[in-house]
Parts: sequence; structure tokens; C-alpha cells
Amino acid sequence: MFKYQLHKLSKGAREARAVLLEDILTSDVFGVMSYFPYDFILKRFFQQVRVKNPRSHFLVPPIAPEEVHFWKGIRWPEMLPHLGRTFIEPDVIIEWPNMLFIIEAKFVSATDPEELLRQYIVGATEASSNQQFFLLLIDKNMSPPSVAYRELPTRVTVPEYIEARIKELNLSEKFPPERVSQSCLWVNWQSFYALIEGLVVKDKPDRIAEINQVRGKILADLLLILERKGLIPFETLKLSDFDRYDIDIGALAEIGRMMKRSFSDLSDISIDISVVGGIGSVVNDSVPFLSEFRLDQEALTAHLAHTDPSN
Repeated sequence: MFKYQLHKLSKGAREARAVLLEDILTSDVFGVMSYFPYDFILKRFFQQVRVKNPRSHFLVPPIAPEEVHFWKGIRWPEMLPHLGRTFIEPDVIIEWPNMLFIIEAKFVSATDPEELLRQYIVGATEASSNQQFFLLLIDKNMSPPSVAYRELPTRVTVPEYIEARIKELNLSEKFPPERVSQSCLWVNWQSFYALIEGLVVKDKPDRIAEINQVRGKILADLLLILERKGLIPFETLKLSDFDRYDIDIGALAEIGRMMKRSFSDLSDISIDISVVGGIGSVVNDSVPFLSEFRLDQEALTAHLAHTDPSN
């Protein structure tokens, strides 16, 4: 399947769409994890999740899970409001004796807060009395997504949405709203890319010897697939690079003032890739170089404060 995807992704837009489904990406990533020792990939992935969610109660399990299920259907519990569904089908369910972990994966489709609400209340119901429950959303945003809620003028986080809906449904006694933010986790696919890149590239000699050459080739193909799906994490764009790419710092400052929004809000904006392509041609450089950088916000803010004529 890896070779088929690599072939399609090299063909361009129409054929590439055939392998840009989130179920395929989920299978690529978590399916591969299941073929490796827990300590080698999955445990490291959970360590990333822990870092991304410092306020949660999630602790990385020290031992391998007992069961991993893909797209397992769970019948809707009779004691819950139906919400128009008779079952849920999480992308991945991972179980330990003391933990039930559900993963909802997004890639090309938008975050559906009602879907995550259903995953949360059914998953929390399925967890036994001695199991902690966690719901992980994995997507390609650069920060946790926000969603619209009723008539509120501002968007809310996914945990805030779930908390509000639990109160609306009069389920607060069964699902204490204060536990939602402790149990709802988020991470992006780019974090997984960084993990695999570290295994394949940065520590290649030692790691290949550790897991053998065949598995090393599997990881190398997976890394290439993630790259061609545009899931390379950003790296710091140093101020010295502005001259290198002929970026007008004054114009950039003006754009920032016009937007009047923080850099952290940029992940909420849908970007038209054709427009980005146009920008790439204007600056006389290829679009892929954009994925190699992320702005160093502190350095950029300091520089703009120094160069802003209004200061």
C-alpha cells in the first residue's frame, strides 16, 4: 500500500486525492506502530501527546496495550440520548487494564464537534470503573482547533464545546464537565513526522541496527508518504533568512497590523493552496520551501517593534 500511495502522490492533484483519505493515513501511521515494539514508536508517540497536553491527567502507559482495534463499532448505550446515532466507530481504540484510549483522526475533513461529543460520552461510558478514559484528536492544525458554538460570537475549544453540550443534555452528573479538559487531548500529524524523522534520519545507524534493515525501509517509506501529504513540521525562520528569501520586513509588519490577530490564530484559517502557489511564483521560489520553516515569534516581534515607524 505504501508503494501505491507514493505512486499516486507523485502524479498530481487528481490522482493524489485518491490516497488523501484520513482512514488511509490512520492505517499508515497507527498500523505501522502495531508492527513495532511498544517502546520503539507508540510509547514515544504518547510521550509527544503528553507534552502537547500538559494540563491533562494523561500519563504515558509503561507497558504495551493489551488490545488495539481499528474502526471498531460500539453500540450506542441505551441510557444515553441517541443524538441521531445507533453506534460510533472510532478510528482507533487502544486498551490497557487501567486505560481506554480512543483516537479520532482528521486530515482533509473538518473537525466535527458533535462527532467528538459522541465519541466522548460513549467512550467514557464504555470505560470500566478501573479504567481512565481519554479521547485524542489528531489533525494537521498547528494548534488545537476551535469550533463554532450556537450563537456565540467567538469560537470555542473542543473541550469547551463538549462541556457545554453535556450541560445542555443534562448529563453533568454522569460526565462531570471539569473532567472533559483533563480527558480530551490533541496532537498533530506533524508531530508524528518529527518522531519518525528522528528514528530514520537523525539516529539512523543505531536505529537501523536496533530494528533491522527491513523495518528501517518501512519507516523510510512512511516518512516519505507523510512528506508528500504535506505533513512536515515547521522549523524556525531566522531573521537572517528574510534577506535570503528577499522578504520585505516592512510589508510583513503591515500585513500583521492589518490582520490584527495573533500568530496562534493562523491555524484556524483555511489556506487555498493555489493562492499559496501563486505567492511562491511571485517570490520566485518553490512552495515546498515554506514547509521548512516556522516563524520565531519572539524574535520577529522584537524586530518589528524595532523597525515599526509608529513606535
